Amino acid sequence: MRVHHIAIQVADLAAMSAFYRDLLGLTETKAARDGVTWFTAGEIILMLEPVNGAIRDEVFASSTPGLHVVSFGIDVATRDAWKEKFATRAILLERETPYSLFIRDPEGNRIGLTHFPVAETPNR
Repeated sequence: MRVHHIAIQVADLAAMSAFYRDLLGLTETKAARDGVTWFTAGEIILMLEPVNGAIRDEVFASSTPGLHVVSFGIDVATRDAWKEKFATRAILLERETPYSLFIRDPEGNRIGLTHFPVAETPNR
């Protein structure tokens, strides 16, 4: 068994599509229906599906059960470039570990970029 897709319900399809395409560099792919945006992320499809409703405001580390983060794999050698890209675009780095960088998309969903199990090299 494998993960086939991740679907995120969004309030602003254009802004969310721009984030995943322009900032994270995901490739848009043909969706099975109109009015949604799909991206490929390796073998997984990321589906953005518009809904009407308020965006939830949640703290980054919550004690509430449920989906916590969607994390994409990166090469350890690109870590600093990602941090610079976030800083240049005023994207808040919410949390950082020796393996991962955590940010939020425009609607507050927690996004990780990780190179686990390869730790960041010391003396950086």
